[in-house]
Amino acid sequence: MARSFSSPAFHLPGLIGLSVADSPCRVTDAQLHRLGELLLQQRPEDARSICFVGGSLVRLINGGRSTYDNLFTLADGPNEDAFLIIAGPQGALALLTEMQPTGIRARLFTEPDAVDRAALVLAQFGDGHYHLDAIANAEAQRPFVSSVIAALLNEPALRALDLAGLLPAEIRWIEAAQALQSAPESSRYLAAPAVHRLFQSALPERLLFTQCDADQRQLAVLAAEPAVEQRRIALETGALLEAIHTGHIATFTAADGRELAAWAAGFTVTVFPLLRDGRTWGVLLSASARPLSTPTRATLSGLAALLMANVGPLPAQAATPQPKPPALVAAVRKGLAPAPGVNAYGLARPALAATRELASEPITPVPADVPARPAAQIVNGNGLPPRPLSTLKCRVPIGAVPLA
Repeated sequence: MARSFSSPAFHLPGLIGLSVADSPCRVTDAQLHRLGELLLQQRPEDARSICFVGGSLVRLINGGRSTYDNLFTLADGPNEDAFLIIAGPQGALALLTEMQPTGIRARLFTEPDAVDRAALVLAQFGDGHYHLDAIANAEAQRPFVSSVIAALLNEPALRALDLAGLLPAEIRWIEAAQALQSAPESSRYLAAPAVHRLFQSALPERLLFTQCDADQRQLAVLAAEPAVEQRRIALETGALLEAIHTGHIATFTAADGRELAAWAAGFTVTVFPLLRDGRTWGVLLSASARPLSTPTRATLSGLAALLMANVGPLPAQAATPQPKPPALVAAVRKGLAPAPGVNAYGLARPALAATRELASEPITPVPADVPARPAAQIVNGNGLPPRPLSTLKCRVPIGAVPLA
């Protein structure tokens, strides 16, 4: 008998052994729409990732080809519950919903195995290419999910949601994200009890949250656990500098006589680069008597993502200001010419901000010895700003294809 994705017989949670009916999280149509938008924006920039969107969430996709080659929409039928599946080696989650007389119940599943089952089932109904070996590993999954949690907390339209009901497996991480969000200053980030609970009994002996200066010659200490007197650490050649330049996690033993070595006190140092827009914003440093276990490395990677959700943009690189042509300045002041320029993410600056920049003298930032808490700015799990939803387009709509 032929059937399609709009058939009432198609019920994804039942096919993969998951339940949404008992979820305490209820969402409105508008909240579901915004939740779907946010998840698509947080999707990792990974060519191996596959994404399925079904039910009413199909309305989020504009149609046509995108830089994502593996994004599929499924037919939107009146009896179909909405869902959104993101699976791949850099991050996995499954948003499942169920329509009930009392409203729409929703749950986000973040266990890679469960998401993998959902992707495998859906891939059988279309021409999606998906393999069992594409399951997200812990060190990639943890920062991805942490970034999603931070984005949920920072989205005004979703603050009324029962996040514990939406993400029952992530309660400790929700509490940690809330603690960081409400901390009065960055120096208190690592001391929060909710942050300590992330590690259970595996908390490293020492942690250091730092920010690179504009020239990447030294690190400003924003927070330390336990507290330290040091406010800056010079960056010299070696594994730390290489990790900053490559953006990859690194483990090493600090050399004697250096500022970093004085802090590490002979322990093994692990560097977790904090990425923003493809550049290293700072590093989270861990010092422990033994090399970190895989679960602890994953936890620290997730903590790094939460920290980045509570900090501001990249410091401006030191450069000699280029004078603006007088004719252009005059034209901008009179409103006869658009203010040129883009921001750090390649997006057009607001006209007022660009006009102010052109019409005033260059301002040299003054570094602070003890940086105050920066303004928050959400990034996705790869340290990149979320892509505008208008750039997310479906390659192959497959919902209308009959299924044998």
